[in-house]
Amino acid sequence: MKFISDAGRPLIIATDMSSPPKMVEKIVASLPTRLVSPKTLLKKKDKINIVKTYMSGNGKDKPYKNIHEKDALASALFAWGKLKSLIERINKKLDKAGVSDAEIRDYVISSVILTESGIKDSIDQYPEQLFNYKSAKIK
Repeated sequence: MKFISDAGRPLIIATDMSSPPKMVEKIVASLPTRLVSPKTLLKKKDKINIVKTYMSGNGKDKPYKNIHEKDALASALFAWGKLKSLIERINKKLDKAGVSDAEIRDYVISSVILTESGIKDSIDQYPEQLFNYKSAKIK
């Protein structure tokens, strides 16, 4: 746990298993994070394809040292695939509303992902004293 918290505050924990290991469940329960896992176990060929697509699209060499790191990368990329369109919708809505403050954007993205609340609800919940509602009126 200390290793994770020393690295930062994770928003998402990803796994390649449909039924997460107990340790993963324990980590998720102890941190304000969202677990992203597939409905069925990611098969070896699926993980290979996910990682290959990432590597070819980014011109990257093998970014992992062993099979465990490869599985972790595949899990992270799977989670990104699941949440990418949501994050893009949030960013579009914030752009349209004229919200440029990074702290507000981070709060709204975190709030929507963690609580699965609506974008407008997350903006409305942001502490009033730190948020100028005139600069970000969501319709």
